Amino acid sequence: MNPFVVENGPQHKAAYAQVEAFLRKEIEEKRLVWGDRLPPVQQLSALFKTSVFTIQTALAPLIREGLLESSPRRGTFVRFGPPRLTSVGIYCEDDFLKSPWREFYRHLYAELSDILSLDRISCQLWTDPRPKSEQDSIPPQIATAIRKKKVQAFISISTNPQGMKWIEKLEVPVSTMGSSTLPARVSYDTKQMLRISLDMLKKQGCRSVGAILPWPVWGPEETDRIEEIAGTYPVLLEEAANFGLTIRNSWIRTPSGFKTGAEYEEFGYREFLRLWEQPERPDGLFVFPDLIVKGVSTAILQSGVRVPTDLKVVFHRDEGIPYLCPLNATWVVSNPRHYAVALIEQLKHQLAGYTVQPIHIPFSLNPCSPQSPL
Repeated sequence: MNPFVVENGPQHKAAYAQVEAFLRKEIEEKRLVWGDRLPPVQQLSALFKTSVFTIQTALAPLIREGLLESSPRRGTFVRFGPPRLTSVGIYCEDDFLKSPWREFYRHLYAELSDILSLDRISCQLWTDPRPKSEQDSIPPQIATAIRKKKVQAFISISTNPQGMKWIEKLEVPVSTMGSSTLPARVSYDTKQMLRISLDMLKKQGCRSVGAILPWPVWGPEETDRIEEIAGTYPVLLEEAANFGLTIRNSWIRTPSGFKTGAEYEEFGYREFLRLWEQPERPDGLFVFPDLIVKGVSTAILQSGVRVPTDLKVVFHRDEGIPYLCPLNATWVVSNPRHYAVALIEQLKHQLAGYTVQPIHIPFSLNPCSPQSPL
């Protein structure tokens, strides 16, 4: 190792930052390789012509990131293997902690925080107060945290298309929920969800099926923008045909545009009543997500529809989130903890230098039963 002399003065970086940058470059360019032992801090202090405190301050972030490993008796070594994930930034496009309609995101954030804490990884949350139309640039506080290496990687749990413009350009490992062009995205496997739900309705004796879903029916050019819903309706029609279930366009109830959480419950209530007003009705119904289920359940009870005698239903819910539904429904269940694990694993794989691919989280089925608070 050929150290440089620390330069002082207002035009130069702080002394510790110069030493840190030098050591980081030595490791990244393989002039220091795993197993190499660094000289003691007193010797490094003399080599760099700076104080012991400056050397200790420079080594701290490299040890925290896992590039170096320090032992009181053995000294400081270049760590074997890829750097350890030690700090993560988490971003959401709105203040989900205060919104009554963002319970899934609160639960997901709690799962992320718990997993990261157990793995001794620090995390910092940013919610974006800007109007969505102005979220096309990186918030200054996030840019500063990345530049100062206060966060090593980044998770976006909810981002609109404006926000994706800067998230996709970040020069740190990134994982995102749902729609994105990034390979390190994580989404629920909606196609698998449709298949197992229709399969269950067929096994329960249904001959026809309807669905109440949150996604607008886009044209081909719009659908291509959002992978997780691309092909959702063709899959629904295809799987209904595979299981011998009759399905009609008028039995597939969808909004004309994307809804907010606050609008889902009313949408579900209104669309079930419109479905049930039709002269011919399906004898099976699939409803996703749980916010729409709440409105549908109210409409079913108000209409006097007997479940499962008059109508068999498969409803969605999230594991671990309390939900009261008195109907004898089959439940297709998503697990936020599985989602959190996948988001973190995507970061670790990138940090280790692996090529990452999108991850699709499968659903599970729970038998017919009224759903009580967990």
